[in-house]
Amino acid sequence: MRRACTDLLFAALAALAAAAALHDSAKAQAAQWLPTNTQPRARTDASLAPQPFSGRLLLIGGLQRSTLYAQATFEGDAWEWSGSRWARRTLIGPSARMASTMSLDLVRQRIVLFGGYGPGGSALADTWEFDGEVWTQRNVVGGPPASWGHALAYDLLRLRTVLFGANTGTWEWDGTAWTRPALAVAPSARSYAAMVFDPARAKLVMYGGVEATRAATILGDTWTYDGTWTQLAPNPAMPARFRHAMAHDPVRQRVFVHGGRATATLHDTWELSVLGWTPTATAHSPNTLDGAVMDFDTRSLQLVLAGTEVLQSGAEVAATWRYDGVDWVRDAAPPLPPQRRAHAFVPDAVPGGMLLFGGYSGDFAPLADTWRLDGTRWVDRTPAVTPPPRYEFQIATDRARGRVVVFGGEGATAVLGDTWEWDGTSWTQPQPAQQPPPRSRGAMAYDAARGTAVLFGGTDHFQLFGDTWTWNGTAWQRPPVSGPLARTDCAMTYDGARNEVLLFGGTTATTTPLQNDVWRWNGAQWTQSPTPAVAPYPRQFPAFAFDPQRQRAVVHGGLVVGPHGNTWEWDGVQWGQTWTATPPDWLPLAGGPNAMAFDERRGCMLLHDGDELWTYTNQPGRDFPYGTGCGAFTPLELRAASRPFLGNDNFHLLLVGAAGQQPFAVFLGFLPANTPLGGGCTAWLVPAQVWLAGVTDSFASLVHSPLPGDAALFGLTGGLQAAVLDPASSPGFAVSNGLALVLGF
Repeated sequence: MRRACTDLLFAALAALAAAAALHDSAKAQAAQWLPTNTQPRARTDASLAPQPFSGRLLLIGGLQRSTLYAQATFEGDAWEWSGSRWARRTLIGPSARMASTMSLDLVRQRIVLFGGYGPGGSALADTWEFDGEVWTQRNVVGGPPASWGHALAYDLLRLRTVLFGANTGTWEWDGTAWTRPALAVAPSARSYAAMVFDPARAKLVMYGGVEATRAATILGDTWTYDGTWTQLAPNPAMPARFRHAMAHDPVRQRVFVHGGRATATLHDTWELSVLGWTPTATAHSPNTLDGAVMDFDTRSLQLVLAGTEVLQSGAEVAATWRYDGVDWVRDAAPPLPPQRRAHAFVPDAVPGGMLLFGGYSGDFAPLADTWRLDGTRWVDRTPAVTPPPRYEFQIATDRARGRVVVFGGEGATAVLGDTWEWDGTSWTQPQPAQQPPPRSRGAMAYDAARGTAVLFGGTDHFQLFGDTWTWNGTAWQRPPVSGPLARTDCAMTYDGARNEVLLFGGTTATTTPLQNDVWRWNGAQWTQSPTPAVAPYPRQFPAFAFDPQRQRAVVHGGLVVGPHGNTWEWDGVQWGQTWTATPPDWLPLAGGPNAMAFDERRGCMLLHDGDELWTYTNQPGRDFPYGTGCGAFTPLELRAASRPFLGNDNFHLLLVGAAGQQPFAVFLGFLPANTPLGGGCTAWLVPAQVWLAGVTDSFASLVHSPLPGDAALFGLTGGLQAAVLDPASSPGFAVSNGLALVLGF
């Protein structure tokens, strides 16, 4: 059925493109970078809560650990758990932050979020509410002081959200204003405690944390709150902890705590009944870092834990675990490469895919894993024999011979000087008579006009190199030429429009070390291009690649003083700036000189910044609702939950306004229409066939609808409309608005 629907989608998209009646989709936009991952990046200290009406879990914010990066990266994205997978939500709301807390107000059906810690070292004091579709910042006068790492939960008996933190004490939010109750007894001031409502006690329960004192005592006490704080008797066997995950499981009628930190990271699970805390015996346990988050999933009737795991290699990966009352089970999500830096992302030796290799993870632990990207699907292709782990190496794809060539780099204990080749299946090590001196932080590009890989620059920690070497698949040769100043951290690419290798930027041993010069290699000599009046800032570690469709060499990011996120294009004579990232995170990060390449399969520029895959395009996937829906009580709405890009296997539709547990269908149409159906309902397209069918799970149903990845469908427009059984309406059903999807990148 799915294959038939996919074939139908191809035909329908082609017909709709020819009709060109749903929307003018031909207007090109300014080039921009757009995230392409279909799973959340690894993070700690995020916020997690059930959404209004649907009950699906919403994950926002968090922090990428600073040990892996030049600076910590604060997350500002939003992800929704469908019960079996994560789906990106495109929302405008709270700024990027970590260690904020949010909870669902069950009566008003609003998620309440307060504070957190933002970029630039600032604690926040803002209050936000989410109604399932829109975030609204509440204008609060006289609320809690700025705070992060606090505990926050909804008191179902007293109908208010309660906050407790190190520098806030106890505050209550009734949906209109914050008030601070006068309390005779209260827990000691603390951060990174956790709090949930326990129906068995009809009280809030708060456990653990770290005291806000010079001693920073880690706490293991348990308190209840119903307008008055009361301390429960402790279990001496339960380790004190902070930065733990805590949630109430209504099926098993227990409060659960998992993990956190004592003197080291904990991986145990405990449950609180009316008799007190007892350990939970399971065959498996999440190996997540402290700072994971947990809540109850009403779809699967399980606890869901989201956090970051560290592999034996030191690599960090995002992990989602589920607890069913018997054991913890790790979610079998499609694999993603672990987070890294100083890696390579280049065209694979076998056409049609991209290769990601090496880099470092954790505290500069070098990697040697090999991954292939087929459209949007990652495949771990690491063979039994690999080059020694390395980062900051030189790499180029020899398209004529079908080989990816790697030279040198930083190894675990020394700078390397070896040559390796990847043929799409295995790594081999040639043994040429001579090789360049060992080095890292140089640059290499494949010269297609002359059939050689060209290497320049680098360092062995004692000197900077300014030599040029070529590799023809058999031998290294050093042409007797002069050229750019000796340097490190530059980038090179082949300019297919002008049949020359380009070198840009880097660091030299001069009084002004950072460079923004452009040099051209024609196979015999280097020539410096005049630097125009308008040019990129001097920088090191930029990403640099040639776009054959735009006939431009593209430079993105790099380091100036800190990470820089602007994008420039070089036409052979002039520079033009096309993109400016938003501080302080400057996403996407450059990822390094080898982190960006043109994907011939998809026909666009891709960048892997070490955390996430990004697409550079002036024709992004878009969605356009048109017309209006109908329904007995509220008009049915069909929306796109995220960007409809080609090959988005995790694309979801959002159906809003239907009663739960009602049959629905989403129709795919060839042509637009405006046909009355009675009862105020309108057919906004001529349906061809049912594209999706199922049963609504709530007032706001999330429907998985993977999109095809065929590049031939780029720019085409498809029309969708949903219908739901609605006995209360006069025609007996409700239909949605029309939704036009423009498949782009």
